[in-house]
Amino acid sequence: FDYANDKPGTQPGRRIGFMMQDVQDTKLGDKMTRKGPKGELMYDKDNLNGIILAGLARQAKKSA
Repeated sequence: FDYANDKPGTQPGRRIGFMMQDVQDTKLGDKMTRKGPKGELMYDKDNLNGIILAGLARQAKKSA
C-alpha cells in the first residue's frame, strides 16, 4: 500500500503490511486492534508483539 505522510515522524512511500480492516475479521483480530484517539483503527503494539512472540516460540518448538 502507499503510505501518506500525514503524521509527525512518518515517511511517505510504499509499505508491505496488512490492512487493519482485514485483521479485524480474523480469529485474533480483536486482540491486536484498537481504536485510536480520533476513532481510527490501529494495531495494539503490546498485544501484537506478544502474539508474534508466542507464534515464533510455538514454531521453534515444532522445528526442534
